[in-house]
Amino acid sequence: MKFIKRTFIYVILIIFTFIQLLPFFWMTITSVKEQGYALKNQFFPRTINYLEKKVSDMSETDGEFQIVFAEGDRFAVIIKNPTVKHAELEFEGNVFILKKIDSYWAADVPYKEKPEILKFKITKPFKYAFKDFYTLNNFRNIWNNKDFPFKRFFVNSIIVAFFSGLFTVVLTTMGGYAFAKKDFYWKNGLFYFFLALMLVPGMIYMVPQFALVYQMGEIKFLGLG
Repeated sequence: MKFIKRTFIYVILIIFTFIQLLPFFWMTITSVKEQGYALKNQFFPRTINYLEKKVSDMSETDGEFQIVFAEGDRFAVIIKNPTVKHAELEFEGNVFILKKIDSYWAADVPYKEKPEILKFKITKPFKYAFKDFYTLNNFRNIWNNKDFPFKRFFVNSIIVAFFSGLFTVVLTTMGGYAFAKKDFYWKNGLFYFFLALMLVPGMIYMVPQFALVYQMGEIKFLGLG
């Protein structure tokens, strides 16, 4: 009976731990997704994707999808992607399978009227689908972005966090020792005063801190500023 009770408690604790860590996992996974997938509730890449492409966007010389119209009633569809495993085109109720030519995929399609939109079914191996879904370029782009000096902000945050944490540990340790082991005048009054200050929400300080830093202007610290 004790074993069952303990197992039940552990299961409940594991479930609540997972719930608590879920936002962290979500944030981490979202940060490494390719553009266009961040807001989708999708964690595993799909090996089969259904795409709709406007013919006006399919250039003959640029882009992954290309379309070339012949003088008659035929056009050629070309997909320039060597990672494609299988490709199909659905047009006018028919399915045309694209054939691989070197590193391209192509199909010769007859038509009655020039199409405006073409529907594709693209199949990729899981390895390439994973690379198209997850990437580390998001971190590289933000780290090397000249318009947003993330390096400076990161270094400043490390400096502030290190010294504030160091001074907080040292000063609070000395203050705690004095209140716990020493007797002095106004001990209880000072203790309640410090306790009252700890109850003040930190968000209240944001506006005056912002105003103070704004009035001080740009501050250069360790070559950063």
